[in-house]
Amino acid sequence: MNTRRLSLVFLVALTAIGPLTGCVGSGQGRIQLELPEDAERIAVDIENFRGSVTLREWGSPRGRTVVVRSDLAFWKLDPALREPVARGLELDAEVIREPGGEVVRIRSSSAFPEQEDHHVNLSITTPRLDGVSIRTARGPVFVHATTAAVTVDTLDGDVEVRLDEPIDQPLTITTGAGDITAHLHEASSLAVDALTLDGRVELDQENATLTGFRASTGRGRTLVNVPQDGVADAEVVLRSGEGVIELWFD
Repeated sequence: MNTRRLSLVFLVALTAIGPLTGCVGSGQGRIQLELPEDAERIAVDIENFRGSVTLREWGSPRGRTVVVRSDLAFWKLDPALREPVARGLELDAEVIREPGGEVVRIRSSSAFPEQEDHHVNLSITTPRLDGVSIRTARGPVFVHATTAAVTVDTLDGDVEVRLDEPIDQPLTITTGAGDITAHLHEASSLAVDALTLDGRVELDQENATLTGFRASTGRGRTLVNVPQDGVADAEVVLRSGEGVIELWFD
């Protein structure tokens, strides 16, 4: 296993953080990773201790540069804790060669996770995406790719996924509280299972190609249940504890 690893320790000047009353202060960071010249398949694996995640394909598909941008934000944090909290934050990014291809592994961590008045917003660009795994404790997630296997899990936050070409790999989105929006190619042949405990499910039926579709809400109420007929190219599983689920085909 070959590894290329870079780390960023947040050092934020106290004057940049702003006063206690309602101001958001930030410290920004940037990590750039170079993929091997012979990289063919790229997966991105992200864990953010708290905060938003934005992941996009950007540039030429044959490019080699992955850029990770981070923004450390505070909200009404006790002034006595600002400097130690800032110094206790780390962002690690590395490229790992696995048998199936390159894995870009990104991790943020805090020495003070119990202090909820701080988080890190991540924005990542990569020349292409074949697989995505994102986990964050609290914060919205946005993914835009050509086509990829995608798994997103956030405890609290909206999730939006856009895939421009037909998918033939699983798409799984889970949020404890938040809306889910998926924009998929109209030629995708899917088996869909959507559940929200408190909300509604909306489907672009006019352009959908579904071998099976099940939509349900809390208390076991089934809105739609179309038994699977045939073999789907991909399975789509959407779960929200509280929020609207929307599935659109473009």
